[in-house]
Amino acid sequence: VVRSTFAGLEGADRVDVRVVHNTKPIATILVDEASEGYDLVMLGASNEGMLDNILFGNVPERVAAEAPIPTIMVRAAQPAREAFLRLLWGRVQEYAPVLNREDQILLFRNLRRGARANVNYFVLIVLSAIIATLGLWQNSAAVIIGAMLVAPLMTPILATSLGVVMGEPRTIRVAAESTLKGVVLGIAIALFIALILPGEKIGSEILARTQPSLLDMAVALASGAAGAYALARKEVSAALPGVAIAAALMPPLCTVGIGLAIFSGPIAGGAFLLFTTNLIAIIVAGTAVFLVLGVRPRDDEEREQNFRRGLIVGIVMLLVVSMALALPTLRQRLNLGQPTSVSGIMTGLAKAEGVEVITVDTTQVEGVTRVVARISAPAGQINSKIVDAWSRELAARQGSPVDLTVEIVPLIEIQSSSQ
Repeated sequence: VVRSTFAGLEGADRVDVRVVHNTKPIATILVDEASEGYDLVMLGASNEGMLDNILFGNVPERVAAEAPIPTIMVRAAQPAREAFLRLLWGRVQEYAPVLNREDQILLFRNLRRGARANVNYFVLIVLSAIIATLGLWQNSAAVIIGAMLVAPLMTPILATSLGVVMGEPRTIRVAAESTLKGVVLGIAIALFIALILPGEKIGSEILARTQPSLLDMAVALASGAAGAYALARKEVSAALPGVAIAAALMPPLCTVGIGLAIFSGPIAGGAFLLFTTNLIAIIVAGTAVFLVLGVRPRDDEEREQNFRRGLIVGIVMLLVVSMALALPTLRQRLNLGQPTSVSGIMTGLAKAEGVEVITVDTTQVEGVTRVVARISAPAGQINSKIVDAWSRELAARQGSPVDLTVEIVPLIEIQSSSQ
């Protein structure tokens, strides 16, 4: 290849071909430049895919950036679309506040240290879970915000992002273990507190965390990006308290514990879906921000493979959660032609069972829709299973918990005697 490149040029017979095998080509080329005293380096442009080039750079570009002598890169003409995208990414990188080596080392040390679950971590988890659970029980937004500021979950979650970018499974494992321990402990604390508190309070603050949507994912993505940027750029670290409030990690966990304590599957399941959405979105957004800031795996093929796998898994999980969040919206669109009022829904449900609705009364009590339906039906036709099914359908169509009571007026048919 080298000889054909120089064929026809004056002095081509003086070209000396030498093949060097090394797992670190960049370091080898740069060492040869320094030791052999070359005046010029000529490299063929990389044939790697555009995504790999953006994420990892490539050998020719990295040699050109670090070489102390002039470097020429030769390549075939690119398709217009790929050339435009490369130019666009180059402009983004030009204006992005890329971290220098010292800042990257400091970021890695801080997040790796914060990823480990120690006594301080568990103390803050317990305290934030207590505050969040009491705030949810009292339906107090101010108390819940205080719990968000205390919760230490953001640090190990962003450490997971950094582990993905650096291609380090050990960092991911340590951070994931700390996050899991915090999740289990937070749910357990909320469950215990909800079991000993008197009464059963399902307020608007609890219900607000049981029906996540794509908007919640958008908020989590923005929060994760802001958190990663604030941790990497110390001059904007004052934004971290606001990021903790926006991320809202502890309240959904405590809502899960409350739902388990009152044996409410919809509350526990919806809140856990919200937390899962926040968790995955923050990891993916943090990974993207660290990449833009110039954090890359070390010059090691295994680490680059680990990064690719981690990035693919994160994106796939984000897509799966997105579909789960989109289902309620899709179902609502499909039900646009159906009645949405409680009375209309009850009339339709009763008609399907061949009975007639007389009256439907509804009241709102602490975020729960209490429905009292009076129907006319033959004795024994409507049983508890049918009423439970009606209650679940009402809750699904209304998008809020429903407490349904059915009063049955016996339907007695008396036929006149004919003469």
